[in-house]
Amino acid sequence: MVRRWLTTLIKRDTGGERPPLVSGWQAGRPITSDWSTERAIQHGLKASVWVYAAVRRIATNVSRVPWHVEVLQAGGTWQRDPSHPLAVLLNEPNPFMTGQDLRERWVYHLWLGGNALGKLVLVRGTPVEIWPLSPDRVKPVPDPSRFLSHYEYRDPSGQVHAFPPEEVIHLQFVDPANPYWGLSPLQAAAKVVDTDTAAVHWNLTALQNRTVKDLIYFPSQPLTREQWEEARRMLREQHMGPDNARGIFLASMPGEIQEVGTTAAELDWLNSRRLTREEIAAAMGIPLVVLTGEGTYRNFETAVRMVWQDVFLPFLDDLAEAFNAVLVPYWDPEARQPGAPPKLRVVYDISSVTALQEDFGTKVEIAERLVRLGYTLNQVNQRLGLGFDNVPWGDQPSLGPTVMLATGPRSFKADLASEWPEERKAAFWRQRDTARRRWERYLADRIAQQFLAEGQVVARAFARGGEAAAYAAIDAAATEWRAFLEAAYLATIEHWGREEFERLQAQAVKAAPAARKFRALSDRIKTWASRYAALKVSYLTEATRRAIGAAITEGLLANEDTREIARRIRETYERWAEPPDDSEIDVPRSYRIARTEAGSAMNFAVQEAGRQARDEFQMTIVKTWISSRDDHVRESHRQLDGETVGLEDRFSNGLLYPLDPDATDASEVVNCRCVVAQSIVR
Repeated sequence: MVRRWLTTLIKRDTGGERPPLVSGWQAGRPITSDWSTERAIQHGLKASVWVYAAVRRIATNVSRVPWHVEVLQAGGTWQRDPSHPLAVLLNEPNPFMTGQDLRERWVYHLWLGGNALGKLVLVRGTPVEIWPLSPDRVKPVPDPSRFLSHYEYRDPSGQVHAFPPEEVIHLQFVDPANPYWGLSPLQAAAKVVDTDTAAVHWNLTALQNRTVKDLIYFPSQPLTREQWEEARRMLREQHMGPDNARGIFLASMPGEIQEVGTTAAELDWLNSRRLTREEIAAAMGIPLVVLTGEGTYRNFETAVRMVWQDVFLPFLDDLAEAFNAVLVPYWDPEARQPGAPPKLRVVYDISSVTALQEDFGTKVEIAERLVRLGYTLNQVNQRLGLGFDNVPWGDQPSLGPTVMLATGPRSFKADLASEWPEERKAAFWRQRDTARRRWERYLADRIAQQFLAEGQVVARAFARGGEAAAYAAIDAAATEWRAFLEAAYLATIEHWGREEFERLQAQAVKAAPAARKFRALSDRIKTWASRYAALKVSYLTEATRRAIGAAITEGLLANEDTREIARRIRETYERWAEPPDDSEIDVPRSYRIARTEAGSAMNFAVQEAGRQARDEFQMTIVKTWISSRDDHVRESHRQLDGETVGLEDRFSNGLLYPLDPDATDASEVVNCRCVVAQSIVR
């Protein structure tokens, strides 16, 4: 697996006696290798379809996993910081590569050459760029006491440079016989790859030199040299090559033509390709069904999940260790000390990997049970590695439903919200609105971070490829937006649904042995979150495309150059990410989105809690519209205040609940802060 040596290099000498790491004659002499990455590319990647298919699948899947930087908070929780210099470095390692580009190149170097290297460019002692190095141009130089003296790098002009170990990221697959240089999986399969390419060449040659079967021509009389040459020319012209396949053979000289069948040895040679692909797949760690696409969809799906668990995830773990060992100490110097707790860490996020979604769903179910047992949400998130940001309320344990149902019948009187006095309506709305604002602020911060990161990517894409590239970058971000919104919906629904379910449970009059629980991951809830995340992302993406298109047009009309227009794009995203003022007149886009989506999920959660309570307790439930109690409420919504309808009925404005995502009129939902109060009427 991947190894990193920096922690060994930077530890201070404790004064204890170490065994000699290299013999005296090796000290200061570069380590050489008989394996060449360039030859592996030429004779493996470019010559064998199986090698190309295996390495490409590994590189594509591993490189697109997003990476984040997390900072340790005062309460012991970890918080993502997308603006941290290390996060910027990982996403933009140099002016000509994205983080995915660099990781993809490293994967190719590792699987083909056994080693991948990156040179850190330091400014005032801090890395600002990472550049990939060709493994064939690098040689580690041993040191008898410090293990490694430096890396010798020969540039394309032939000049030799000495790079300090702490300025080089060196990833390698372990070679037990050589601690300084890695062993390529392709090296172990080299003869198999040669056999495979030879078989391909055999087939090509056979095609070019035959029609259907091989032939032997027996002339009826001895031939002179000139006649033999003429007969040979005639046979080649009429018999050889794919253009003459199944053609008619005309002979101008008397003689006999005899067909020659394919021998058993030849058949065995041709069938050997099936064996070589299996051996190549095994060496690369890719199941054959994934490499070839053969088999049922279920088998393929299982194999893909297996390769993620057995190959991709262990590699990502090792890469994370390398990043944390090499890069983190530049910003967290105490991390260099053995046993020192880190204050900064680099992590990867696999929550959006489709092949692992089934496992992720299992984790979520386990997480729900742990939270019910009293563990905090943030503790569970870190323990199970769910990949979400810690939330401000996530350090408080959930004690679960504490209201026990009555053990016998008693008199019941409906508590209709439509009959509440104004003070109670205002208090109910204020309590809901205050709690919702906390969710809005949290979501708005996450959305702002998403906008800032996307702005950098889109601006860079425009600088490289113009308007079409900028639009492509916006479209590519849709997947991440969808995963974010779906996770936000589920978290919001779980919180508000549980609270409303417990409120209705307290009103229920039904004998029951134990308190019931809100089912936060019911099929209806998961379907709603998935459906509306996709729908809202399509709206969000289209709005972003229009806004960025307008910014580009304005820049062109102002005769701005590419760099100035790219800056204009970044500034547009930065405006969307600004914090709001107190006027609520011009709310930034991040807060508008957060308010709409948090409110929509909250009111759906209330509706869903009502449905579950109705089915659980066999009660009739109605709902009452409670308008916002401030100066920003719409007049049409003010008139709705107190309107009561059945649980599945729509209000007179056509909405099932405030911020209903199925609303046909956007003016009915944008920035709405009304709520619903549900009542049991028996």
